[in-house]
Amino acid sequence: MKFLKIQIRTWIYETNTTCELAEVESTKWKELLEIYTNVLEAFDIYIRVYQIQILYQVLEVFAHALIYVEVFIEFSKLPVEYTVSWLGLLLTIMLLKNLISLTILCFSCDEFYKTIDYTNDFAASMMATDISQEARRFFKNVRRTKTAVFHKMAACGLVCVDAALPLRLSSLVTTYTLVLLQFVFL
Repeated sequence: MKFLKIQIRTWIYETNTTCELAEVESTKWKELLEIYTNVLEAFDIYIRVYQIQILYQVLEVFAHALIYVEVFIEFSKLPVEYTVSWLGLLLTIMLLKNLISLTILCFSCDEFYKTIDYTNDFAASMMATDISQEARRFFKNVRRTKTAVFHKMAACGLVCVDAALPLRLSSLVTTYTLVLLQFVFL
Protein backbone atom coordinates (compact mmCIF):
# COMPACT_ATOMS: atom_id res chain seq x y z
CA MET A 1 0.00 0.00 0.00
CA LYS A 2 2.78 2.42 0.86
CA PHE A 3 4.41 1.84 -2.50
CA LEU A 4 1.19 2.68 -4.33
CA LYS A 5 0.74 5.80 -2.24
CA ILE A 6 4.30 6.88 -3.01
CA GLN A 7 3.70 6.25 -6.71
CA ILE A 8 0.59 8.48 -6.66
CA ARG A 9 2.46 11.26 -4.85
CA THR A 10 5.29 11.01 -7.37
CA TRP A 11 2.72 11.13 -10.18
CA ILE A 12 1.19 14.29 -8.69
CA TYR A 13 4.62 15.92 -8.49
CA GLU A 14 5.45 14.90 -12.07
CA THR A 15 2.08 16.17 -13.31
CA ASN A 16 2.48 19.46 -11.49
CA THR A 17 5.98 19.86 -12.95
CA THR A 18 4.66 19.08 -16.43
CA CYS A 19 1.91 21.70 -16.09
CA GLU A 20 4.50 24.36 -15.31
CA LEU A 21 6.32 23.76 -18.60
CA ALA A 22 5.49 26.08 -21.47
CA GLU A 23 5.12 23.43 -24.14
CA VAL A 24 4.36 19.80 -23.48
CA GLU A 25 4.13 17.04 -26.04
CA SER A 26 0.86 15.14 -26.19
CA THR A 27 2.74 11.89 -25.59
CA LYS A 28 3.75 13.17 -22.15
CA TRP A 29 0.08 13.57 -21.16
CA LYS A 30 -0.70 10.08 -22.46
CA GLU A 31 2.25 8.69 -20.54
CA LEU A 32 1.09 10.34 -17.29
CA LEU A 33 -2.45 9.01 -17.78
CA GLU A 34 -1.07 5.54 -18.40
CA ILE A 35 0.99 5.73 -15.20
CA TYR A 36 -2.10 6.75 -13.22
CA THR A 37 -4.13 3.93 -14.78
CA ASN A 38 -1.36 1.44 -14.02
CA VAL A 39 -1.31 2.43 -10.34
CA LEU A 40 -5.08 1.95 -10.13
CA GLU A 41 -4.75 -1.43 -11.85
CA ALA A 42 -2.01 -2.39 -9.36
CA PHE A 43 -4.41 -1.51 -6.54
CA ASP A 44 -7.07 -3.69 -8.16
CA ILE A 45 -4.59 -6.57 -8.30
CA TYR A 46 -3.76 -5.93 -4.63
CA ILE A 47 -7.47 -6.20 -3.81
CA ARG A 48 -7.87 -9.47 -5.70
CA VAL A 49 -4.77 -11.01 -4.12
CA TYR A 50 -5.32 -9.98 -0.50
CA GLN A 51 -9.09 -9.80 -0.07
CA ILE A 52 -9.38 -13.37 1.23
CA GLN A 53 -6.56 -12.88 3.74
CA ILE A 54 -8.10 -9.62 4.93
CA LEU A 55 -11.53 -11.22 5.30
CA TYR A 56 -9.90 -14.04 7.24
CA GLN A 57 -8.21 -11.53 9.54
CA VAL A 58 -11.50 -9.68 10.15
CA LEU A 59 -13.33 -12.93 10.91
CA GLU A 60 -10.45 -14.07 13.10
CA VAL A 61 -10.59 -10.91 15.19
CA PHE A 62 -14.36 -11.25 15.55
CA ALA A 63 -14.34 -14.97 16.39
CA HIS A 64 -11.37 -14.78 18.76
CA ALA A 65 -12.89 -11.85 20.60
CA LEU A 66 -16.07 -13.82 21.25
CA ILE A 67 -14.13 -16.96 22.15
CA TYR A 68 -11.98 -14.99 24.60
CA VAL A 69 -15.09 -13.51 26.20
CA GLU A 70 -16.68 -16.96 26.52
CA VAL A 71 -13.49 -18.45 27.99
CA PHE A 72 -13.30 -15.64 30.51
CA ILE A 73 -16.97 -16.15 31.44
CA GLU A 74 -16.44 -19.91 31.92
CA PHE A 75 -13.32 -19.38 34.03
CA SER A 76 -15.16 -16.84 36.17
CA LYS A 77 -17.71 -19.56 37.07
CA LEU A 78 -14.98 -21.72 38.64
CA PRO A 79 -14.30 -21.52 42.38
CA VAL A 80 -11.92 -18.79 43.42
CA GLU A 81 -8.92 -21.09 43.99
CA TYR A 82 -9.04 -22.21 40.32
CA THR A 83 -9.52 -18.77 38.85
CA VAL A 84 -6.41 -17.31 37.29
CA SER A 85 -6.37 -13.53 37.63
CA TRP A 86 -3.95 -13.02 34.78
CA LEU A 87 -6.23 -14.81 32.31
CA GLY A 88 -8.23 -11.65 31.62
CA LEU A 89 -5.06 -9.70 30.94
CA LEU A 90 -3.69 -12.39 28.64
CA LEU A 91 -6.91 -12.64 26.65
CA THR A 92 -7.10 -8.85 26.34
CA ILE A 93 -3.53 -8.66 25.05
CA MET A 94 -4.18 -11.38 22.48
CA LEU A 95 -7.30 -9.60 21.27
CA LEU A 96 -5.55 -6.23 21.09
CA LYS A 97 -2.70 -7.72 19.05
CA ASN A 98 -5.12 -8.87 16.36
CA LEU A 99 -7.12 -5.66 16.47
CA ILE A 100 -4.02 -3.45 16.21
CA SER A 101 -2.79 -5.44 13.22
CA LEU A 102 -6.15 -4.95 11.49
CA THR A 103 -6.20 -1.25 12.44
CA ILE A 104 -2.78 -0.70 10.84
CA LEU A 105 -4.00 -2.29 7.62
CA CYS A 106 -7.18 -0.18 7.64
CA PHE A 107 -5.19 2.98 8.31
CA SER A 108 -2.86 2.20 5.41
CA CYS A 109 -5.82 1.65 3.06
CA ASP A 110 -7.47 4.85 4.23
CA GLU A 111 -4.29 6.84 3.60
CA PHE A 112 -4.22 5.48 0.05
CA TYR A 113 -7.89 6.42 -0.43
CA LYS A 114 -7.13 9.96 0.72
CA THR A 115 -4.23 10.20 -1.72
CA ILE A 116 -6.47 9.06 -4.58
CA ASP A 117 -9.12 11.59 -3.54
CA TYR A 118 -6.42 14.24 -3.52
CA THR A 119 -5.56 13.41 -7.14
CA ASN A 120 -9.19 14.07 -8.06
CA ASP A 121 -9.10 17.39 -6.20
CA PHE A 122 -5.75 18.22 -7.80
CA ALA A 123 -7.17 17.54 -11.27
CA ALA A 124 -10.21 19.72 -10.54
CA SER A 125 -8.06 22.58 -9.27
CA MET A 126 -5.75 22.35 -12.29
CA MET A 127 -8.75 22.46 -14.64
CA ALA A 128 -9.79 25.72 -13.00
CA THR A 129 -6.50 27.34 -14.02
CA ASP A 130 -5.43 28.56 -17.43
CA ILE A 131 -4.04 25.41 -19.10
CA SER A 132 -3.89 24.06 -22.62
CA GLN A 133 -6.67 22.02 -24.20
CA GLU A 134 -4.54 18.87 -24.06
CA ALA A 135 -3.90 19.38 -20.34
CA ARG A 136 -7.59 20.03 -19.73
CA ARG A 137 -8.48 16.81 -21.60
CA PHE A 138 -5.85 14.95 -19.57
CA PHE A 139 -7.29 16.13 -16.24
CA LYS A 140 -10.82 15.27 -17.37
CA ASN A 141 -9.61 11.78 -18.24
CA VAL A 142 -7.92 11.48 -14.84
CA ARG A 143 -11.18 12.36 -13.11
CA ARG A 144 -13.15 9.94 -15.30
CA THR A 145 -10.65 7.17 -14.66
CA LYS A 146 -10.83 7.71 -10.92
CA THR A 147 -14.62 7.59 -11.02
CA ALA A 148 -14.84 4.59 -13.34
CA VAL A 149 -11.97 2.39 -12.16
CA PHE A 150 -11.26 3.18 -8.50
CA HIS A 151 -13.30 1.69 -5.68
CA LYS A 152 -12.52 1.03 -2.04
CA MET A 153 -11.39 -2.41 -1.07
CA ALA A 154 -14.20 -4.69 0.03
CA ALA A 155 -12.89 -7.96 1.41
CA CYS A 156 -14.82 -10.49 -0.70
CA GLY A 157 -17.59 -7.91 -0.97
CA LEU A 158 -18.51 -8.29 2.72
CA VAL A 159 -16.67 -5.56 4.59
CA CYS A 160 -15.29 -2.28 3.32
CA VAL A 161 -11.66 -1.94 4.42
CA ASP A 162 -11.34 1.66 5.58
CA ALA A 163 -10.66 3.58 8.78
CA ALA A 164 -14.14 2.81 10.15
CA LEU A 165 -13.73 -0.99 9.98
CA PRO A 166 -12.12 -1.37 13.44
CA LEU A 167 -14.94 0.73 14.93
CA ARG A 168 -17.62 -1.31 13.19
CA LEU A 169 -15.89 -4.51 14.28
CA SER A 170 -15.61 -3.29 17.89
CA SER A 171 -19.30 -2.40 17.86
CA LEU A 172 -20.19 -5.87 16.59
CA VAL A 173 -18.01 -7.58 19.20
CA THR A 174 -19.55 -5.43 21.94
CA THR A 175 -23.06 -6.33 20.81
CA TYR A 176 -22.35 -10.06 20.82
CA THR A 177 -20.50 -9.80 24.13
CA LEU A 178 -23.65 -8.35 25.65
CA VAL A 179 -25.62 -11.26 24.21
CA LEU A 180 -23.19 -13.73 25.79
CA LEU A 181 -23.44 -11.92 29.11
CA GLN A 182 -27.23 -12.08 28.93
CA PHE A 183 -27.04 -15.86 28.62
CA VAL A 184 -24.92 -15.97 31.78
CA PHE A 185 -26.97 -13.64 33.96
CA LEU A 186 -30.51 -14.23 32.75
